Amino acid sequence: MGKTLDINKALNKANKYIEKQNFDKALPILEELLKKVEESEPYKDDDYTEYHSFHEKLEGLLYEEFEKPIKEVFLI
Repeated sequence: MGKTLDINKALNKANKYIEKQNFDKALPILEELLKKVEESEPYKDDDYTEYHSFHEKLEGLLYEEFEKPIKEVFLI
């Protein structure tokens, strides 16, 4: 829960700077937030799941139809 509050706090702070068109102060906040999210690897494949990003839902359906993955596939 602490992480969620930190994310919301950072987003709110950056948003206030953006509303004032003070982008130079908002950018470092958002860059740090992005870095933390990327480091947490929220979509890391494991023994049971694999993650793919497709532009269209049809691409995901075709992937599942033709590749027949053994793991559960999450289309993000």
